[in-house]
Amino acid sequence: MNSTQFLVLPALLIVTGFIFCFHGKGLFKPLLSFIGFLVGIFLAQRIFSGIIGNSFVLFAVIFSIGILFAFLTSFIYEIGVFTAGFVSVLLFLDCYGASFGVQEWNIIIKLLICAAGGIVAYFFQNIVISIVSAFLGSYLMVLNACWILDFFKYHSKDQLATFSQYYDFFGKTVAENSVVLIIITILTILGIISQWKIIRKK
Repeated sequence: MNSTQFLVLPALLIVTGFIFCFHGKGLFKPLLSFIGFLVGIFLAQRIFSGIIGNSFVLFAVIFSIGILFAFLTSFIYEIGVFTAGFVSVLLFLDCYGASFGVQEWNIIIKLLICAAGGIVAYFFQNIVISIVSAFLGSYLMVLNACWILDFFKYHSKDQLATFSQYYDFFGKTVAENSVVLIIITILTILGIISQWKIIRKK
């Protein structure tokens, strides 16, 4: 599959990230569906990328599972809230965990911490929704912008052409670039402030 096709998704995710970062509290149900979709496609990619050789079939399977997860998180609200908290803590550890040696932690410990994040999100929804949406929105904006810049600056149209490389690029960029972390942090704070200002006006 030609890599230029992978520029469309990042561009859409930048726009989606902006909306969620600054208006996420009022759009939480669509956000849940979107989170479910992302969880579905990344899980499917990890499971089926080594099994299905045809890129078109692989894309269809990954997209279908993403849609399935989107419906599940949207219609089963409790699962959606828990998933949002779980994913947010997972991404937070991915972004900021290097300072605490998180990479060396046992996977079970990481999953338990993420699960605790999901439980907190469930019981403190009003507060957590703003934080989660602002963080996820800023994460999507910054990392996908980095992907597009990296694509045009360093790579030809025949490179970076798989979901696996797209996914791995995120982790590498976060781990090796402190500027990215700073921008994500600033945008998250601005997103939270913006959301609460909108709520007060209403």
